[in-house]
Amino acid sequence: MAKCGLCHEEIGRTRADQAPRVCSVKGAIRPALCWQDGSGQGRDLCAQSLRYSSTPRFQDRVIAFRQLADVIDRTPMHVRSALLALTSGQRFELMRWAVPELKLMFSPLLADLQIEKLDLPPSAAPIPDDLPERLKEGLAAYRGRLERRRERLLKKGHVRSPRYLPKLLQVPIGLAKYLASQGITSWEGMRKRDMVGFLAANPKVPANKLSRLLRALFEDKPFRDGRGRRSGGKKGGVAPKPLQEVMSPEELDQTLADIRASCSDAEY
Repeated sequence: MAKCGLCHEEIGRTRADQAPRVCSVKGAIRPALCWQDGSGQGRDLCAQSLRYSSTPRFQDRVIAFRQLADVIDRTPMHVRSALLALTSGQRFELMRWAVPELKLMFSPLLADLQIEKLDLPPSAAPIPDDLPERLKEGLAAYRGRLERRRERLLKKGHVRSPRYLPKLLQVPIGLAKYLASQGITSWEGMRKRDMVGFLAANPKVPANKLSRLLRALFEDKPFRDGRGRRSGGKKGGVAPKPLQEVMSPEELDQTLADIRASCSDAEY
């Protein structure tokens, strides 16, 4: 049996599938002393607000409602202190999922704390641990490059989705996994035929999605390091050239706008 994140009591189930994480899931059997007692009190409202979703932020949601439930039936000062102790991500989950009665209670307290806007924090962009070290190092360097670019754009007043980094890293991570499956342990060991093989195995990935990654990996590196490729392949060769980038008019306009936003007038 799974335990409720709020009351820490065991939740039963009527079906043989995965154990429920919250009492609101279909087929869940509530504990005898479930907080959802229908009384309309603070703990009851917190329990009603907690809904399960298979996202990394679910745990932030549990922590937020648990900490507020501990003090919600006390004084507004206790509630205010609990709100202040939450992280920005936890406050976002709290206000996103709270029932209307709780939102009416929390909104003036958040305003009093001068928290005017609750933004979804940027999503993490983890690199899989099971990749070869040299492939991970290249992905980490590329991620750092994207993070610096995002910071420059944000300072200029631009807006970027919380999924900005995970979305841009999705194809590079997919390519790294493909290379590892072919016995290639470094980006220097990659050949053009490997990229063609990856694109053939992933027909929905446009070729130009790899161009930015290839420029970041191989710029200012005119000499090839053949290490990191399994034995038996051809030796020698030169660094792979980036694939020819083909853009639609809309993609071209967006690319030029991004370049204009991150460069001075002289550089542009």
